[in-house]
Amino acid sequence: MKTPRSGKDITGPWLEYILGEHLDKPPASLKVVNFTVGPGAGPGDGFNSELVKVTAEMTEGEDDKSIVPQRTTTFSMIAKFESLEPMSREINRKMRTNQREYVVYKELMGNLNTLLISKIPEEPKVPIPKLIYGKLSAQEYVLVMENIKTKGYETNDKRKGLDWPHLLTAIDSVARLHALSYVYDKSHDIKKEHSCIATTSKTLSTLIPAIMAMLHNLVSFLKSSKETEALGQKIEDVKSSLLQKCLSILTSESPVTCLIHGDLWNNNLMYKHKDTEDGTVGEIEDMMLIDWGQCSFGSPIYDLQYIVYTSTTRQVRQAHLDELLRHYHSTFMRLVTLIDAPPSNWDYDQFIVKWKEFRAVGFLFPFALILGTLSTTNPANKKPEPSVLDKPYLAPVKALVNGMKSGLAKVMAPIFFSSVGRSMVEGTFKRVMKPVVDELMSGKNEVLNMRLLDLVYEADEDRVFVA
Repeated sequence: MKTPRSGKDITGPWLEYILGEHLDKPPASLKVVNFTVGPGAGPGDGFNSELVKVTAEMTEGEDDKSIVPQRTTTFSMIAKFESLEPMSREINRKMRTNQREYVVYKELMGNLNTLLISKIPEEPKVPIPKLIYGKLSAQEYVLVMENIKTKGYETNDKRKGLDWPHLLTAIDSVARLHALSYVYDKSHDIKKEHSCIATTSKTLSTLIPAIMAMLHNLVSFLKSSKETEALGQKIEDVKSSLLQKCLSILTSESPVTCLIHGDLWNNNLMYKHKDTEDGTVGEIEDMMLIDWGQCSFGSPIYDLQYIVYTSTTRQVRQAHLDELLRHYHSTFMRLVTLIDAPPSNWDYDQFIVKWKEFRAVGFLFPFALILGTLSTTNPANKKPEPSVLDKPYLAPVKALVNGMKSGLAKVMAPIFFSSVGRSMVEGTFKRVMKPVVDELMSGKNEVLNMRLLDLVYEADEDRVFVA
């Protein structure tokens, strides 16, 4: 059956088809009696794709002519389609973002957890939402997953950051992901089996124009105050060498390489808490890792520094960083040893050497995410304004305009990845993100300013800005 192009194209027969596939039942024995489709993400979330929330009430019967309900079941799902924005859609196709996430859900994560069960079945699996249906071809793409929000999972407040218990829970699961994929790769060669999963350095190189633009904006902010002017000048003096240092770190050999999540921050972690009698938040019961479109193959240190420096406060880092790193390393080594595949040159001291080597990477990419996600003025975080073309009688005009946008995007997307295009992208980002700089300079967003300045001060203390 043809896959819908977006949430508005979802139909009852298509839902019967995918649920039949999920339940291993013929569609003729299923009947969707009611379904609803609504937004699955808020402004600023899911901008690389269209996320929709689907609730379907289904009955089971003997055949399609005479439905004799045996039971009624309600399915709560999240469906992910290609981005509705033409340029984002074409860039994602070039970067194979959708293909990577499809491979993780459809095959790779199942293989990793199968390895775990066969070797150490008593250990918890890598936690991701259950896949209900997936389709990927040159013209079709959809992932339908269980809506874990209906089971009590929720994201932490990104403005507060992860406290120690939530951070520790996440790191424990990430250590399992890294350990299992490290072992699995020894016999399967993940990059060869799944060519869409590129190296971390190749994946991140496409972000360099945006990173450099945001670094320019950071310097402008720092130099606007006498207290931070010298620090802003120091960063401006090493901008190019800082970038080259990061690329060199990412391409250097590592004793351990594995599948990394690639976008491991607060909003891609969903927690379930135990119920309490007084209605307060209880202990953490479970956690899920979501949004795998940026996964790649490289050093596990990237994931670790990304979550630490994007999603925690300086107070949490000062109090728990050493304990965190020891827990990660011991969990990783315990698992790979139980599977009889421990790496050489990866004892705790050697691990810490790599952690320190990565410090520039742990500043450059996390600072950009903080700047973008904690801002209230970032255009990407705002709900799109209604268009006059949304009126029903202008549907033909809207279709024509969308077709022209898609055609232009197909022409422009390859330029985005060229040297000329990267210069254009950097200039565009500087202009588009100017409201974020103004917000920083106003000082009104105290959380953004504090988290960003703490990151800069820590990086300076760790000599990241030394040429």
